[in-house]
Amino acid sequence: MKILIRRLAFRILLGLWFIQPVVEDAHAERLPVKTYTIADGLPMDGIAVIRKDSGHRLWFGTGEGMAWFDGHRFTSYTTQDGLPHRYVCDILEDRDGAIWVGSGDGLCLFRHSAADLATHRGRPHFEVYRPKGFDPAGFWVNRLLDAGDGSLWC
Repeated sequence: MKILIRRLAFRILLGLWFIQPVVEDAHAERLPVKTYTIADGLPMDGIAVIRKDSGHRLWFGTGEGMAWFDGHRFTSYTTQDGLPHRYVCDILEDRDGAIWVGSGDGLCLFRHSAADLATHRGRPHFEVYRPKGFDPAGFWVNRLLDAGDGSLWC
């Protein structure tokens, strides 16, 4: 009888040991979630790509342009600001800190100064690169990759 009680007690303790993490997770604190939209400064509610740069800014590519977020607010850029196409497929910061943008109309370099980004002032310049003779409607740059040797793959 003593052995049976010990085995039963052992099984109960073992069961409680396995259940404990589940019970603790049920009481875990839920972190607040903030949803950002056009009203907060995004060019569009749907996001195609999110990247972080060396300045800890988040860059967002959307179907209506791109934006960066400094932790407090968004700064958006669209075709009215010089983007060659409204759809931004990818964003990449190279090892020199330059921001490259893959769009529906080629590859472009986002020319800016760190001071302008910090103060949310200044007009950026988008320098577009595409092979000669290509139809703009047929030169989508969907993905960017820094090869690590200074080369950029599209």
